[in-house]
Amino acid sequence: MSLFQELKRRNVFRVGAAYAVTAWVVVQIGEAVFPAFGVPDALFRGMVILLVLGFPVALVFAWAFEKTPEGIKLEKNVDPSQSITPVTGKKLDKGIIVVLAIAVVFLLYREATAPDRESAGESPQIASDVSSSTVTMPTSVMPPASEKSIAVLPFSNLSEDESNAFFASGVQEDILTYLSRVADLKVISRTSVLQYAGFKGDVRQVARELGVNHILEGSVRRSGNRVRVTAQLIDARDDEHVWAENYDRDLTDVFAIQTEVAQEIVKALKASLSPEEAKMISTRPTSNVEAYDAYLQARELIRRPEYGSENFRKALPFAQRAVQLDPEFALAYVQLANLYGQMYWLVAQDQTFIDKARSAMDNAQRLAPDMPQVQFGWGEFYYRMYSDYPRALKEFESAQTLLPNDSDLLWKLGTTQRRLGRWDDSVASYQRAIRMDPDNNQVVNVLAETLGFIGRWQEAVTVLEQAASRNPGYGVYRILEAQIRLDYGGDLDFAREVLASAQQVPDQSYIYLTTGYTWRSRNYPAAIEAWTDPTNPFLADANFEAAGQNALGKIYREMGDNARAEMYFQRAIERARERFSQGGVDWYDYHVQQSIAYAYLGDSSTAMSEIDRATAMRPESADALYGVQVSIARAEVLMIVGRTDEALAEIKRLLTVPVGLTVWILRQDPTWDPLREDPRFKAMVAEVPGT
Repeated sequence: MSLFQELKRRNVFRVGAAYAVTAWVVVQIGEAVFPAFGVPDALFRGMVILLVLGFPVALVFAWAFEKTPEGIKLEKNVDPSQSITPVTGKKLDKGIIVVLAIAVVFLLYREATAPDRESAGESPQIASDVSSSTVTMPTSVMPPASEKSIAVLPFSNLSEDESNAFFASGVQEDILTYLSRVADLKVISRTSVLQYAGFKGDVRQVARELGVNHILEGSVRRSGNRVRVTAQLIDARDDEHVWAENYDRDLTDVFAIQTEVAQEIVKALKASLSPEEAKMISTRPTSNVEAYDAYLQARELIRRPEYGSENFRKALPFAQRAVQLDPEFALAYVQLANLYGQMYWLVAQDQTFIDKARSAMDNAQRLAPDMPQVQFGWGEFYYRMYSDYPRALKEFESAQTLLPNDSDLLWKLGTTQRRLGRWDDSVASYQRAIRMDPDNNQVVNVLAETLGFIGRWQEAVTVLEQAASRNPGYGVYRILEAQIRLDYGGDLDFAREVLASAQQVPDQSYIYLTTGYTWRSRNYPAAIEAWTDPTNPFLADANFEAAGQNALGKIYREMGDNARAEMYFQRAIERARERFSQGGVDWYDYHVQQSIAYAYLGDSSTAMSEIDRATAMRPESADALYGVQVSIARAEVLMIVGRTDEALAEIKRLLTVPVGLTVWILRQDPTWDPLREDPRFKAMVAEVPGT
């Protein structure tokens, strides 16, 4: 018998094929899964080496040994007439077929989920996310990276003057912005890369965490009228430098540097570039470096993670200076309008802010009517100033076609869509924003919140749990999970556990959970403490002060202290009137809070007049988010003034709409105690699945 025939008889070829296919599948799965569990690269390489070394060992084993009914024996000790190698060979054939099937399924899965298939609009994966009952979002298990994917890490500030850090940050962010305008690229947004400022470790680990194949690093040194920018593009798959360049030029050439860096990256990644995209990349925002400086300093303040009016107040003079220094600076006018919008939103509903914002946007429109950032600015203007959500959505959608990778724009798009009751579209927009900005806590939060609003609260919990595993230091995730479990599952125990273990965080979600839990668990002294806590943002925010007064009035009423309850209801009316007289713009919530207070004080006529006015100002048809909150207040007022039939009808309806009431709220919230013995109310509460 020839050597070839003997190798065939002993199944050496089959063993070799089975080993090779199995090892390949193991390597592919390991490459996809190991990063998710933080397995070091060295361990992965060690596994590959062992698999390679094991191949000749497997062949030798197949040649020297044979499987028999009595077990494994040396081949020379087996009687050829009793050999079962043909049977073993058939089993190996079946095993090879099974492993090959697994390999084919794995390859099809990777192809189907590859981010390369993303486009400026919906991607196949995103479409699947929307139609599926389970939300897909980036977690520690990132999808396979797109070939044309990149993260621009924060540039190092090498200037002698540390105050120039804002300039280095501005150069990096503008390069990132230029790249995000290219639809053929996947560009990770600013929020997710900030954590890698000053990073000196393995860029491959960063790339895996962000789900990209390429990393851009750089530094900026500014001295007098000169600037030196260093940039290097790294292929993170093998830690190889793809491109690097040093630019040493006059400060006025900083815009040309940013454009050249973006163009070189587009070229290196072989991304297609439309004429419109090429024009946007090459357009200088201003020719005045001082104006650009002021614009960057304002942007640095706006971008601070602690969202609040103080940062916007500090940023406003810089934005004003930018347009004074360069009256042709369109982006600075957009920035200025946004700041006036924030002041209107957070400080006072003052007509003056509306007028100033419109003037700034008119100037931006005159200077750059086709600039997508101007369209973005108009969307913000109509959203904040007029609650004109259809007009705002039109502007955001128009801007998004030219800014496909802008996570801030996708976030605002989703927020506007849910105001209009387009809930599935809103979820899809938030998911796309997270793809571009996987570590943006605010987008994760609003996605989970929205899923809860539309009854998919178990998915919301999953989103928050996955996000917490990716960012365990961000305590708000667990607080929001407790709130969702409380509202949609009535889980008081989980809320208590979270509040007992969580440190107080400077976030409204902590106060929402604290006040909601203490009220619904009927721990009234603790509820009073929560509502009078100096860190309670409702106490610091004059716009919501009337709501806090009403909450305290309801608590004391439940405790039987009617005199003190009336005092707080009177205060709620006074605070609402004060805000109206100071703000200059009539706000629907002033009327909501006055209506509730008048109802508890026994003035039914005024209570109904106020809630009718609030409903007319904020109908559900115009605002599917806060219009429903007005309707919930209306149901409460109807109940208090004794119009029980109408209240019950409204409650029944509100159990069926997004953002409405839940049976768990009705069961636990003392607000609804007056209806507790009504058979119709009992029937509604009893209709809880599983009860």
